[in-house]
Amino acid sequence: MRAKSVTLVVWGTPGSASSYYNRSKCASFVTTELKKASPTITGQYLEDDFGSQSPTSAQYHDTFVSGASRFITSSNPALDQVTEIRAGTIIAIKYNDVGSGSGDPTGHMMIAAGTPVSYNRDANDSTIEWAVPVIDSTQKPHGVASSLSGSLYHDFPDTRSVGTTEYDGVGRGWIFIRTDAANHPQGHWWGVNEHVVDGFHSVADRPIAFGRVNS
Repeated sequence: MRAKSVTLVVWGTPGSASSYYNRSKCASFVTTELKKASPTITGQYLEDDFGSQSPTSAQYHDTFVSGASRFITSSNPALDQVTEIRAGTIIAIKYNDVGSGSGDPTGHMMIAAGTPVSYNRDANDSTIEWAVPVIDSTQKPHGVASSLSGSLYHDFPDTRSVGTTEYDGVGRGWIFIRTDAANHPQGHWWGVNEHVVDGFHSVADRPIAFGRVNS
């Protein structure tokens, strides 16, 4: 379902795909998930810490950099490295360069679906990259869907593709984050088979920050 200005996420019955419904942008999807997972995350709390009851990706990112009372964030050494990501960690990317068109023009939001996996994304042994499984709401699935035998896409697929046909909405895919030697983000690729040079976004243009509810 394409993102609309009004957010609507319906939790259905496990095993019945048609009973679920999503109409959300990336940031509003994450906000909905936060409220469902933690009743203490109320609209007023979001307003107090993020400046809005429905924060944009940029607002999430900036607060994760500065710190939030109910979150462990990138301001904390416990979550300033890619290797510290685990399932449930929120990944906020802020767009300093260009907007994303009909999505959230301030950036993109994702929820980690597991721990990062070391992966030599650029075929350069002198750099460090990590494959990170993510869940998000997007109009552009991660990677370029391929039905070719031997395509790298088959190792890191997105659930929003069937063959070479791609769909939008909520799904699971992979992003690829380059780090320095201390595992701090240096940039990312949207998917495994985007162009190694042209598809790379440095943190100068699209900085990355992390947050996790402090249980």
